[in-house]
Amino acid sequence: MHNIRTVLVGTGFMGWVHLEALRRLNIQVAGVAASSLAKAQEFARKHGIARAYASLEEALADPTVQVVHLCVPNPIITRWQRPH
Repeated sequence: MHNIRTVLVGTGFMGWVHLEALRRLNIQVAGVAASSLAKAQEFARKHGIARAYASLEEALADPTVQVVHLCVPNPIITRWQRPH
């Protein structure tokens, strides 16, 4: 497994698609964030992901996170994009 700690933001169809793609590439999905902590926890439990975050901000505050996949509808992505 590659030593990259990735977080998914979004638990809908695209979240699942990104999860499957990352796993096929042997990239660790270390956490998931969603519109509610309950949704993130359910997705994490269902897919064997170690951590659920209550928000994007909480995930970004975690110093162990290296990559964030925004798997949400386009209007939401444009509000959340940040320069690197």
